[in-house]
Amino acid sequence: MGNRVTIYYTEPQTDDYFLVVEANNHLPIFWILLLDSKSLLQYKNRFISSYYNEYEEYEELQLSDKQLQTNINVAKKYLHTYNIEILPLFNQFANYLLHLSKKGKLDIHMLEMANFSNPEEFIENLISDVQKIENNQSLEKIKYLNKKDFLKLVGFDDSSNDKYRFSEFSQEYSESIQNYKAVIEYEKYQYNLNRDKKNRKEHIRKIIDILFMSITGIFFSVGMLFVMFKEGISLMGIICFIMGIGCLFYAYFKFKGNI
Repeated sequence: MGNRVTIYYTEPQTDDYFLVVEANNHLPIFWILLLDSKSLLQYKNRFISSYYNEYEEYEELQLSDKQLQTNINVAKKYLHTYNIEILPLFNQFANYLLHLSKKGKLDIHMLEMANFSNPEEFIENLISDVQKIENNQSLEKIKYLNKKDFLKLVGFDDSSNDKYRFSEFSQEYSESIQNYKAVIEYEKYQYNLNRDKKNRKEHIRKIIDILFMSITGIFFSVGMLFVMFKEGISLMGIICFIMGIGCLFYAYFKFKGNI
């Protein structure tokens, strides 16, 4: 299953909530760019407490529209300095979330990411990264990303959510999703093709093995009859009998699939 992080949107009229985007085993860079150190410092103790107290209701990090707008402006300045190539992609994602935040409530759920180490280390590292962004200091994890990393930057939208899907808002993101699915389908096809080839080879080896042991068994059985005809019951005849029966039994059970 992995350690999931999610962004949920809650409608103000109904209090119904919808999964907007999610990611497995990493916190997408574009999500980090939406955060600010002041909010994280205020959130820190609640985050740590939620992790250790299983009976305490997890309190997610809310993204208010005013704070989100401020953080987006900081992030744009940062990306303009360190990675202008992915700035247009960030603008698409940030504008979409800002649009939602003005209508309802946006929350980030990231508690499971603490499973990789501990909540203290995770939240401290996250605060440190956000402070570097705010201070316009270089982050290696951002510097070398490009447009091909759109899914890694954003995460995946929820296919069951037909109302608030980012892929309906961004054509470029939608194409990235389709390309990803095509790659997965091709890899699945290649896997099945290689598996079928392997199964065919094993089947052929099994047939050859059965034929060889059957012929060997018949050879020893004929040898036993020949020895008995010439010498009567003898040690050589008994050996041929045992070898012949053994080979024929092996071939039979191999054929039945018990070996």
